[in-house]
This record gives sequence, C-alpha cells and structure tokens, in this order.
Amino acid sequence: MDILLYLPLKKLIEMEQLSTLYRDIIRKNNLSHLTITLRRVKNIKYVIKHYNFIKYDFNNSNITDKTVKLLGNCHTLNLSDCKLITNESVKLLGNCHTLNLFRCHRITDESVKLLGNCHTLYLSECEKITDESVKMLGKCHTLYLSRCHSITDESVKLLGNCHTLNLSFCEKITDESVKLLSNCYALYFAYCEKITNESVKFLGKCHTLDLSHCKKITDESVKLLGNCYSLNLSGFNKITDESVKLLGNCYILDLSYCKLITDESVKLLGNCHTLVLSGCEITDESVKMLGKCHTLNLFECKKITDESVKLLGNCHTLYLSFCEQITDESVKMLGNCHTLYLSQCNQITDESVKFLGKCHTLNLSGCIKITDESVKLLGNCHTLDLFCCDQITDKSVKFLGNCHTLYLSHCKKITDESVKLLGNCYILYLFYCDQITDESVKFLGKCHTLGLSQCKKITDESVKFLGNCHSLNLSGCKKITDESVKLLGNCHSLNLSGCKKITDKSVKLLGNCHSLNLSGCKKITDKSVKFLGKCHTLDLSDCKKITDKSVKFLRNCHKLNLSGCKKITDEALCYYQLKID
Repeated sequence: MDILLYLPLKKLIEMEQLSTLYRDIIRKNNLSHLTITLRRVKNIKYVIKHYNFIKYDFNNSNITDKTVKLLGNCHTLNLSDCKLITNESVKLLGNCHTLNLFRCHRITDESVKLLGNCHTLYLSECEKITDESVKMLGKCHTLYLSRCHSITDESVKLLGNCHTLNLSFCEKITDESVKLLSNCYALYFAYCEKITNESVKFLGKCHTLDLSHCKKITDESVKLLGNCYSLNLSGFNKITDESVKLLGNCYILDLSYCKLITDESVKLLGNCHTLVLSGCEITDESVKMLGKCHTLNLFECKKITDESVKLLGNCHTLYLSFCEQITDESVKMLGNCHTLYLSQCNQITDESVKFLGKCHTLNLSGCIKITDESVKLLGNCHTLDLFCCDQITDKSVKFLGNCHTLYLSHCKKITDESVKLLGNCYILYLFYCDQITDESVKFLGKCHTLGLSQCKKITDESVKFLGNCHSLNLSGCKKITDESVKLLGNCHSLNLSGCKKITDKSVKLLGNCHSLNLSGCKKITDKSVKFLGKCHTLDLSDCKKITDKSVKFLRNCHKLNLSGCKKITDEALCYYQLKID
C-alpha cells in the first residue's frame, strides 16, 4: 500500500468509504507524509482516537492537557499559541522530534527541562522559563528561545553544540556565553545589546549570523565575519568601510541603515547574491557596480540617480522605493526585472512604465504621473500595485483582469465599467474607490481576497454575492445591512468595522469566521456576541451596548479587542481571564 504515502488526506478519507479493509489499513498506518491540521477539540479527539498520524498542527486551538498528554509519540507537534496547555502535558512530550510551543505562556521549567531530547524545539516567548530548564537543552539541534527574557549566560554557555540557535531579544546574555557558541551553524542575536566585539570576533565560522541592532559592535569584530554565508548587520551605527569592504564574499548581506558606510566599501560588494542597503548614504559611484546582484534593496537611498540605476536591469529583484531622483531614463531599462519596487518614485511617467509589462511583480504605488497610456500595457503582471495612482481610469484598468493580485485602492477615477471585468483576480483591493457600485461588485464573488473598504455606494444588492470570499473587507460600507451580512458566515476573515446598520440579526450567524472585525458596530448587543466564542480573532472595540453577560462566552477567543466597550467591567475581564488588546 505504498500508494498511501502519496495521497492527500481528502483522498484517504474517500478511500475509507470503499471498504473496511481500506479503512483498517489507513487507520493503522502512520502516514508520515501528512501533517494533520485541526483546530476544534472535538475533531482533535476523534482523530487521535482512531488514527495513528504522527504529525499534527494544532496551532491556535483550544486543545487541553487531557488530549496533549496522549501525543508524546508524535514526530512533529505544533502547539503554538495553545494557551490552555500546561506543564502537566508538556512534560510528556520529550520524545517528539519537532515540538513547537511558541507563546505557550503557562509552561515553566518544570516541563521544559524534560525536552532536551527533542531535535527541534520552539520556545520563543515562553516568558516563564529560566536558566534552570534551558541549561538542559544543549543536545537540541535547533532551539528557538527568542524573547525568553529571563535566560542568562548561565544556561546559554551550555548551548554551544546546537546547530541553530535563536536568542533574539534575550537582553541579559553577554559575551561570557556568546563566545562559546562559535561552533553553531546559525545564530540569531537581534537586539542583544550587551554583546560586544569580545565575543563576536569568535563567530566568523558561522554559516548564518544575525546581529541586527547589536549596537556595541564595531569594525574590530565585523572585519572577521567575511566568511559568513548570511550576515545581518542592519542598524549598526558604528561600523564603517574598514570592515564592510571585507564582506564581499557573503552570499546574503544586510547593511540597512548602517549610516557610516560609503561608496568606498559598497563598490566591493557586487558579488553578493542578496544585498540590502536600505537607508544607506551611498551614491551612484558604488551602486553602478552592483548590477550582478540577484536581489538588491536600495529602499530610501535618496542620493542615487539614473546614472547607476540604468545599469541594474539584470537584477532579478530590485527595490527602489523612495529613490526620488530616478527618472524614466533609467527605469525604462528595468523591464527584465522579475520583481521591481518603484513606489513613491514621483518622477517616473508613462515613458518608462510602458516597458515594464514583463515584470512578474511591479509596485508603482504613489507614482502619481503615470496614466492609462502605460498601465494598459501591464495586464500580464502577476502582482501589480497601483495604490494612489489617481490618474488612471477605466481605459486601462479594464485590461488588468488577468492579474493575480491587483491593488487599486485610492484610484478614484475607476468605475463599474472596468471593475466588473476584474472578477478573476485572486486578490483585489479597491479601498476608497468611491465611484464603484453594486453593478460591478456583484461580479467579484470569486475573488479569494477582496478589499472594498470605504466603497460607500455598495449595498446589500451586491454584497449578498460575496459569501464565498475567503477574506472580505467591507469596513466603512455604511449602506449594507443584515440582509446581506447574514450570508457572509463562511468567510474566513471578515471586516465589518463601521458598518453601523448591522444588528444582532446577522451578527449571530458569523460565529464560524476565523477573524471578525465588528469595531464601531454600535447596534449589536449581547444577544449576538454570545455566539462569537469560536472566533480566533474578534474585534468588538467601541461596541458600546455589549456587557458582561456576553463576555463569558468569549474565553476561547485567541485575540480579543474590547476597548471602548464601557459596559464591560474589569471584574468580568479578570474573572474570565480576558485581555483587551
């Protein structure tokens, strides 16, 4: 039955229906190629009881210790954001190969100290763990401890045999432990502000090294890091050309906002595959030497001009947003780029944009001079961002229906004439396109993600056709009522903020939405809110009529915003252990 190893879960379930023989074979096989993703406790219990799967993803579920303690023999187990689990079950998971406990706030050293045999262990933001347990994790291959604020050198110095170690935002660690981690393959120290040259000078053999915003580090140690494959030095305010000129062999190099580096060193970095220079004070003198880079980020490098940019046409991915001096002279040479970001490059016009139709991803947001003349030629782009390109009209937009992802927000001249032709777009944003009406919106029901925020002319007549959208934003669409909203309960993500006409009549039917925003929907009351307890993310801010009576039903919401709900008392929030975002 090797065929089982190639079938997705849906096909396996279909096979079960064919005969009891197939059912027994499927249920006894561990089917290690599948990761079973479940959220509802009832479904979790059934699957665990009847199947032998060994890879589970229960992220953000309400699974409890009673069920988790049965999973100790799993190969891969994702329990991230499972806020109900405690040491009682976690202490039994030490045989898991890969275990994700990200943001499981209740677990402590009592259970974590028993997880040292895990191959890959995610403990980021488990803020209660300390050195007492972390010192037992030195045999883990991959260990994530970011934002575990209590750990110190006492435990970190014992982690030198880990292959991959993430200690970002662990503010207490110092050179004392870091200098002992030189054998690690990948190290992440973002915002570990106590470490200095004293330890970093030993890390030159690391394959991947993230030192972003470690502000005490200088050229003295950085000059020894030139053999790193991937090196992140973003936010370094002390390094200069003296060390950077020695980093040209790095495959991936991030120097964003390193304000002291100049053309003298950057011109030597042309062999880097991926080079990030955002916010650096560099000029054409060095940038013209970077045309061989695969990915080049020059975001906010305001001194560069056409002189260098015209030589970057062979880059695969090129970020030039906020490079305010570049013009058509160079941009017309960039048509072979796969991904090109030109947002807020205010000098470019149709003269160059008409040559960019072969780009896969093209960002022209805020390029206020472009018109229909060039945009009509961009219909083959996969992803096209025309945010705030307020000169474009239906004459060009009607040719963009084949785009996969299309951003037209704040393009105020477009109307139903073109929008009705965009129904095949997978992702479509039309925020503040206030001329569009039901006449076109009724054709957009097949879009996966649809943004209609502040499209104030649309009504129930079209919204009732949007129930199959995965993600739907209708915020500020003040004409819609219960008549259409009651049909939107199958949306995964639904934003109805500021839709002031909707009432309990429709809201009570939205309990299956994963993410639901009802901010400012002032007519809704406890009568409907009590049905929303299964929502993962729920925003009820400024819903002034809801009270403590419905709050008790919201305990299982992962993210809950109740700000401005003045009738909800602190006593209720405390009693039901709720937090206001």
